[in-house]
Amino acid sequence: MAVAWRFVRPGPLRTSLQVTGSLLVFVPQLFIIFLLYQSVALLLYQEALLSLWMVGVAVLATRHLWERWKQDGQMPSRWQRLSRWRETPEEFAFQAGVQRALRERRRRQNPVVLGIIALVMGGFGLYLGKVFLADAFYPRAVVEGRVENLRYRPGSRAPRLSEIMINGQTFRATHDLHHQLRPGECIRAEIGAGSHAILRWQRR
Repeated sequence: MAVAWRFVRPGPLRTSLQVTGSLLVFVPQLFIIFLLYQSVALLLYQEALLSLWMVGVAVLATRHLWERWKQDGQMPSRWQRLSRWRETPEEFAFQAGVQRALRERRRRQNPVVLGIIALVMGGFGLYLGKVFLADAFYPRAVVEGRVENLRYRPGSRAPRLSEIMINGQTFRATHDLHHQLRPGECIRAEIGAGSHAILRWQRR
């Protein structure tokens, strides 16, 4: 839909394609983030999604810093051609107004704050990306044994993985395992190489 609306004449159909396409992209992501660390089935998606968002924010902050350093408010010509492909004159005018407002806002932004945002978000994003790649593509450790303990990690109330102890070894777990497992049960679990969390399991 993001591609198709550009071939449609301005009107209700074009607007509907734009709105529907945007909703199909962003609404599922909001649900995935809202259910952070609640489900084994969503853990890999959440790692990848959060990594992409954080790296994206870091890239955007870095781009603003670069434009501020260059003292150039214009977008690169190639980017202009790609972003304005098959747009109407009214859309050109609207985008020009938005760009002017953004340039004015950038001039008031503190470059130190932008630098901190780029470093922090980029660092966390790259870390989560590394965790995702290890969980998704590296060999998983297989653990079989009895569940000895289930506990939430101490600290803040922020969403986080909990802990599960199997045969004296401690691993990370999503919250749904607390509702499905009890101490004393025997399970077979596959442990991710990056997060050291249970990514797949079954009772024995």
